[in-house]
Amino acid sequence: KYYYIRKKLYRYKLDKKKWLKILPKDTHRILLKDPVLKKEGFFPESVWTTGKAKISGFDMNISDANYMKIYVYGDNLAYDYDPAKMGLKVFVDGKKVKFHSRKYNSLYFELDHQKSAHEISIHTKTFKPKDFGMGNDNREVGIDIISISFIKEIKQ
Repeated sequence: KYYYIRKKLYRYKLDKKKWLKILPKDTHRILLKDPVLKKEGFFPESVWTTGKAKISGFDMNISDANYMKIYVYGDNLAYDYDPAKMGLKVFVDGKKVKFHSRKYNSLYFELDHQKSAHEISIHTKTFKPKDFGMGNDNREVGIDIISISFIKEIKQ
């Protein structure tokens, strides 16, 4: 339902920011390309963080969620998404969440019976993609995020 509504908004060139604010809040998924989100610590027009990122501008009921899933592109060759090597620290509304597991391009974190979420902060070490053969990109980048979801259980 969410994607269908968003496609129509783009097709008819309505005021996206205004209309996206009235979409159902129970989708439990944050797409980083959503124009309503406030993002700090991201490179312009990029999914890469600068090492300390903050996402806000949403109000989500997560009372039925046990985990938060960060879905990434999978290009962190420096640390291979190992939380210890990356120095990965994630906070939901200022409260640190514990890393649970990794499955392919998804990183899972345990939620501690939180009722809602309004802000997510992600801190990592940085690396230069050029040093790992990823083009000529000399920026110091952290983690490449596609979306963040709040889920009840981790599917096998």
